[in-house]
Amino acid sequence: VNKELLNQLVDVVYRLICDAELKLASVLRRSVIQKWKNLHEPRVSPVSYLLTKPDPNAKQKKLPDLKSRHIAEQMSLLDFKFFQNIETPEMLAWAEEQNEEKNPTLTSFTEHFNNVSGWCRTKLIENSDTKDRERVAQKLIKVMKHLREMNNFNSYLAILSAFDAAAISRLEWSDEVLKVVVESSFFSGTLLSFCVRRA
Repeated sequence: VNKELLNQLVDVVYRLICDAELKLASVLRRSVIQKWKNLHEPRVSPVSYLLTKPDPNAKQKKLPDLKSRHIAEQMSLLDFKFFQNIETPEMLAWAEEQNEEKNPTLTSFTEHFNNVSGWCRTKLIENSDTKDRERVAQKLIKVMKHLREMNNFNSYLAILSAFDAAAISRLEWSDEVLKVVVESSFFSGTLLSFCVRRA
């Protein structure tokens, strides 16, 4: 399989999508992607090295001790693993009928968003000490800034939605945290209930 043949197959997939032959287009697209990967990707993905499990004997660091940029990069890699599996036919099918069983990739991407948001809420709530909770909030805000620079709006909004959770928005926050969350909510085009209650 050469590049010219793959380009012709991509054109066929495009025509099938235009003709609303979504299932056939999906099958052909998967095949084309697999052939392209076999031609151009190394046997071991560099992403797999970055997502390896940590050494169980190593001392566990707390969220505020980690570099914000590194957290944002890892979140982006995780998002990419989900995002790269979403196919055009599935997006078009979702627009017609929002069926979780027929759209497993989009469903798993949505679950990932909810899991990231839930993880952020847990990190914010698990600290009973106000200063520690504030440190975690500041860290998540820094991570959000890096995510925005990376154009990773999925994780950016997942963190922002964590601040909007009822359990989080009822807590006492510094003016600095409130200001950033309000500004971020205006950037995202939504006025979160957190901002309405606290601003």
